[in-house]
Amino acid sequence: SPNQRIYRHNLPQSVDKEFSRTESIRVYASCLRSDIEYRTIRISKNTTARQVIMGLLSKFKLKHVDRNMFFLTMEVTLEKEKTTVIRISEDDRLSEMMRCNPWQDSKLRLCSKPGVFIRVYDTVIMADSVYKSLCIASDTTVRDVIGIVLACCNTALAQDRLCLVQDMATTRRVMESGEYVLG
Repeated sequence: SPNQRIYRHNLPQSVDKEFSRTESIRVYASCLRSDIEYRTIRISKNTTARQVIMGLLSKFKLKHVDRNMFFLTMEVTLEKEKTTVIRISEDDRLSEMMRCNPWQDSKLRLCSKPGVFIRVYDTVIMADSVYKSLCIASDTTVRDVIGIVLACCNTALAQDRLCLVQDMATTRRVMESGEYVLG
């Protein structure tokens, strides 16, 4: 019988190894909980800042927390006693950022933005619940809020079947899914 080789993803082993290569990074995350100094996380060359933030929130079971309240920074020591902070975009690939860093001494830090507490009445999702109190960022959309509430309720309801109604003293209005809640 002829020789056969099995490759994952139908790629030669040299290419497959490139996709599966990971490295460890430390992310200082004391803004999540005071007892956390840092977490070591494995990333691939395609891991984005957004994925790391979502992974940290998931790891600490913070499904009720708005991911938009967090961002990553890289603290870089330029010279002795002189540092600078670079804000990392959600779509930046961390492996590339670390590799392109000409300074050896750097820290990735999870930071939080200020937020505002809102009440989301969720009896339509859970009959025995009255409301969820959520702290959200200024750039959080209606779609984001509905996603957080669904995660808190552990339900498989489709997001597009729900809406958020802004209830003011004299008026009520249905908000658009892409609209910023704090508008």
